[in-house]
Amino acid sequence: MRIWHAWALALAISIASPASAHKPSFSNGQYGSPDRAYPVQNVGHSIVV
Repeated sequence: MRIWHAWALALAISIASPASAHKPSFSNGQYGSPDRAYPVQNVGHSIVV
């Protein structure tokens, strides 16, 4: 039974693709209020500030 688990784990790792979730963007405090919000250029990308 353990050999089957090892093969299943090896298969899952070999076909897994790296996760790509959010495009990070770093703020030095310039986007700290609603009136100075971060302008989003492309709404098709998920951005985290």
